[in-house]
Amino acid sequence: MKMRWNKILAIFKKEIRELVRDKKTIFVMFALPLLIYPLLIIGVSMVMMNVQSGYETKEYVVGLDSSVDKEAVDFIKQPSEDEEGVSFKFKACDDYSEALSEGSINAYLSCEDDTYMISYNSSDTDSSYASDYLSEKLEEYKDDISLTLFEEADLEAD
Repeated sequence: MKMRWNKILAIFKKEIRELVRDKKTIFVMFALPLLIYPLLIIGVSMVMMNVQSGYETKEYVVGLDSSVDKEAVDFIKQPSEDEEGVSFKFKACDDYSEALSEGSINAYLSCEDDTYMISYNSSDTDSSYASDYLSEKLEEYKDDISLTLFEEADLEAD
């Protein structure tokens, strides 16, 4: 069977001509995606920003173990410059796993051998955010203590 390229080319040209002639098809193929995709991206971005800002302006409840140093709690209570809307409320907690699962606390802070441990409910978004913010505050606290110790020893910190 011998292919007739001139007939195939004629049919191809005819189909392309009909495709270009139809204004609705051109609009759906080119103009509509150019309008819809940017609007979808902007809309999804705005929704995500609103959700994120809701977590940044929230008060998180943190259960405390009796081993946690009062100075650490006082430092965590101080608002950071970059997290103005985040605040922590602390309460003593006997059974933290039950409190985390029922949602009465967002995170649990304990201390063992000068090491702070944060427990949280990974299936709860509020709990995850509280854990992240608490971890950042504890890192700042560690840096603050290190800087104070350097200054007391008359050393320079980098």
